[in-house]
Amino acid sequence: MGDLNARVGGNQQQPASINSVGPFTVDVENENGARLVD
Repeated sequence: MGDLNARVGGNQQQPASINSVGPFTVDVENENGARLVD
């Protein structure tokens, strides 16, 4: 199963924040991601 919060594209030159894993992730969690973790 993939990452339900993943997004493709965006600014890959920007340094990743401490809440993200890489350039294709989102720094906030939506309801689907929270349900998957729970």
